[in-house]
Amino acid sequence: MKVKNMNKYTFKLSVKGDLVENSVDALDLANTIIATSQVLSEISKIEYGEGSKKVKININAFQQGSLLTEFLIYMTEDPAKTLALGATTVLAGEKMLDILLKVIKVKKELKGKSPKKISQADNGVNFEIHTGDNSVVVVDSSGIQALQNRSINKNLDKVFKPLQNENTQISSIDFITENETIATNRKESEYMLPIESYQNVDDVTYKGFVSKLDSKVRSGFLSIGSSRISFTYDDQLSKEEYYILCSSLRTKVKIVVKGDAVMDYEGNVKSIVVNKILNDETLF
Repeated sequence: MKVKNMNKYTFKLSVKGDLVENSVDALDLANTIIATSQVLSEISKIEYGEGSKKVKININAFQQGSLLTEFLIYMTEDPAKTLALGATTVLAGEKMLDILLKVIKVKKELKGKSPKKISQADNGVNFEIHTGDNSVVVVDSSGIQALQNRSINKNLDKVFKPLQNENTQISSIDFITENETIATNRKESEYMLPIESYQNVDDVTYKGFVSKLDSKVRSGFLSIGSSRISFTYDDQLSKEEYYILCSSLRTKVKIVVKGDAVMDYEGNVKSIVVNKILNDETLF
């Protein structure tokens, strides 16, 4: 039986996709690693106090032929002195990563929108987050603090930023523990944006031509004037609508897309969730 090293807690970060020679853009991976470390550092402040230096976060050297990054969480002081009675570095690390993964799960449930309601649970300790789909996610006070933390939100967006790059070959970024794997794809990465920085605008219409299309993750880029805007499309699109997308990619002819947009408060569109596609019949 494998015995855990009680002086550190480890988890893995995996980058997956149609990678050329099992390689990925160095800056993309470096920024993801840095942003993950910054998120965990902010979580350690929530758990152990502002200015705390009790937690140290390292990574292991890459193994040949692997795009797995192993994170190691250490306590710089004796856990028995600095944490709750009976706590270990492993338990402390598990708690920190649990908060991170809970934030990711909540953001996926919210789908980039604000909660309908947040209420305190009957036990007086946990909180219930009600989503627009009428589902309820339960988090503890540390989870709520992490969700409200601007630095965590900003850096979590950076963790998954490579998925949003136009020419990326990455299809998912995964957090791997002994008990579970939390995978995030391109569409889900858009839900990691800080909610307070953007607004959701329903039932918008745009004209442009498709400059990139990825049927595996139902996403692409729409060229509108000098701008290129990422979009995802519903899996319920008809064959005719999908053909219009493919035709626009091939011919560079403008089409009309309708759906819901995520934009900043200056009106700049971040992304579009397309639910209807039409040929542009106006010409002018």
